[in-house]
Amino acid sequence: MQLTFVNEQGASFSIEIDPNMELENVIALLASDTGLPESETLILYNGRALSNPKATMVQLGVPDNAMLLVGRRSTFMQAQSQQQPSQDLETMRLSILGNPELLQRLQGVCLPLNSPSIPSRFTRFKGNTRL
Repeated sequence: MQLTFVNEQGASFSIEIDPNMELENVIALLASDTGLPESETLILYNGRALSNPKATMVQLGVPDNAMLLVGRRSTFMQAQSQQQPSQDLETMRLSILGNPELLQRLQGVCLPLNSPSIPSRFTRFKGNTRL
């Protein structure tokens, strides 16, 4: 199974894992690749934190070719408490636009992110879709 992770700075990277790998082992693998301490690493998929360390990625509902957010637990919690939902969406949109590889992978799957009316359309789209 191939998974793409986007970190707090908007950089993305992909890893290939066994679909039956437990979350705690994915976190350990990411810690060695990113330098984040395992105890501080948080992975989000579809807007929810993956929190059961003994569950496999399949059990957690993560499909092949999924895109996940990874970062420090404290940073995510701080960002959640400080940002409004519209700011989160705009940050996500700008991160995608700034990453040509990711943008190319998303073309045809999502609405065009560089449309002049995008902020309101993206907000409506996000409200009806789980990323």
